[in-house]
Amino acid sequence: MPSPQQVVAAQPHGRVDPFAPVATATAKDGSASTELQLTGLIGSGRSAQALISLGSQSGTVCVGRQGLCPGSGLPALLPPGWTVTGIDLGRGELRLNQAGQQRVLSL
Repeated sequence: MPSPQQVVAAQPHGRVDPFAPVATATAKDGSASTELQLTGLIGSGRSAQALISLGSQSGTVCVGRQGLCPGSGLPALLPPGWTVTGIDLGRGELRLNQAGQQRVLSL
């Protein structure tokens, strides 16, 4: 068994850098998503939104064509042909359909 001094020495000191890059979401097949990144999820009542970053743009998407959020008045972040098919807050997942191909991004 390690001594108390060894345990203390093995623990990182200080705090996590709040300005460090956000870890990218990974697809269920284990590959890193280089274009589209899931950075967070928001739930309010019965609605859910996913925070994404796509290239140099970032914002929220909702379930539906191109991830448009009803009433937001903001342009679509996702290109034509993309549909948000589900946002699972409990699992931390964003489900997308791109030209018939399913993609699942996880936090």
